[in-house]
Amino acid sequence: MNLEKKKKLLFLMAIIVSWLLIFIFNVLTPMMSDDLFYSREVQMAGNFAEVVQQEYQQYMTWSGRSVCHLILRCFLMGNKMVFNIFNSLVFVGLALLIYLNIEGRKKNDIPVYLLTNLLIWMFGVVFRQTVLWETGACNYLWGSAIILAFLT
Repeated sequence: MNLEKKKKLLFLMAIIVSWLLIFIFNVLTPMMSDDLFYSREVQMAGNFAEVVQQEYQQYMTWSGRSVCHLILRCFLMGNKMVFNIFNSLVFVGLALLIYLNIEGRKKNDIPVYLLTNLLIWMFGVVFRQTVLWETGACNYLWGSAIILAFLT
């Protein structure tokens, strides 16, 4: 195996390890705060059309973050483990998007990717609320990833 293939394999392993670490944190984080409020609200809806109607009401009276809140409401309709899996993927996706926007990086630059992850973990604003809690993650992590995907 040549050096470039080894580097690519190690880079892929770094991505998998970062996904696994954030997944463990997601699994260990219970529903809290707004998660409980929105979950109760979503449970009162009988079907997806009523969930959309709830989101329309929220848009008209409270917040314009309808894309993120609709994502949240869809996850609250199901099992939290599904959210844990997808939220971990979005976290890794955000780290990769940031990595892709770094000028001067080399191909499969493992130290830069790991540093990107570390900096998100260390300097993310109230990490548990904006990355691990369902409501915060859908609003801030998912919203940031969507915006950065368009910019990238």
